[in-house]
Amino acid sequence: MTQRHIRTATDIAAHIITAAALIYTAAAYPSLSDTVPVHYGITGEMDATGDKSTIWTPLIVLVVMHIGFGLLNRFPQIFNYPVTICDQHRKEVYSTAQLMVSCLRLLTDTLFASLLFCTVCGSDNVLWMLLLAAIGYPVILVYFNIRIKRINDR
Repeated sequence: MTQRHIRTATDIAAHIITAAALIYTAAAYPSLSDTVPVHYGITGEMDATGDKSTIWTPLIVLVVMHIGFGLLNRFPQIFNYPVTICDQHRKEVYSTAQLMVSCLRLLTDTLFASLLFCTVCGSDNVLWMLLLAAIGYPVILVYFNIRIKRINDR
């Protein structure tokens, strides 16, 4: 499977997750209680509640970030790379960087959608999401930056 196929699959998964979050939140909104969790502390436990209309804020952020990652991925030449890119490896470096952004998009969409699902369901502990973010983002960034450096050093 090529990087392009993996990137396409990753982007499709991100679209599905974002659409599911939109549909689920809209469908569940009328039956939500008047107050919903609006903040989770460092331990992952809910520590503040607010009006149910605040459920739309993370959903709007999710959609804006989803679209933003998609637009950003169309212009790999503007990314900030850890190396000076050689002409002979430019296409492969750009493709790898686009896959990195797609993975970041999928992780971000997953985290925001999970937060929305937990909020709608009334879950009072999201520690697993904090751990996923704390581990997921650095792993993706380090892995792909090492990969880009190796490609460029050939």
